[in-house]
Amino acid sequence: MSRQGNLFLAVRPPAGVVPETLLRRLAGVDPAVRTVRPEGVHLTVQFLGPDAPGLATAVAGSALQVMAGQSRFALRLGRLGCFPSERKPAVIWLGVVAGESSLRQLAGSLGAGLAAAKLPFDGRRFRAHCTLARITGNLSGAALGEIRSLLAADLAGGQFEVSEVCLLESTAVAGEPNRYTVRATIQFGPAVAHISNGRPYQG
Repeated sequence: MSRQGNLFLAVRPPAGVVPETLLRRLAGVDPAVRTVRPEGVHLTVQFLGPDAPGLATAVAGSALQVMAGQSRFALRLGRLGCFPSERKPAVIWLGVVAGESSLRQLAGSLGAGLAAAKLPFDGRRFRAHCTLARITGNLSGAALGEIRSLLAADLAGGQFEVSEVCLLESTAVAGEPNRYTVRATIQFGPAVAHISNGRPYQG
């Protein structure tokens, strides 16, 4: 029985912006630290929830109208953090150190477009971050100490130009990274949305 996927709008950093050495270092901390694959790294700007017939096309159309007036902007990643706390981390993420106001404005514009089109979306306060790892079990004291050292370090990702948003579908796979499928890509400025039935990839 196939699982229903969740839809969300996201910005995908190009390859190399998030150092693979950082992902490998996190993966080496403890078997309970499950890192995403490099191709699975993204910044969610609006979460829509479960897919439904016609929803992806409607969301892409709404985003296309919003993106017609959107200018490109630079984004720099850096500063590791975690949810919910350093005492008991469940998610480790890489934040945004430059360009966050532009990304926040993009998220707000997309949310306003979805609301105007009466399309479902989460609507919670936007928090700019790229999930790098999820912790799926108990950590030893040594592993917690290493994670805290990483969180305190001045680690940085690269800078890239944001010129499009993607509509992604995420499907959970037991014991493996989530499977992602690009449903549409919407470029900034007057453009045509590319509606995709592309192959899924895992992140």
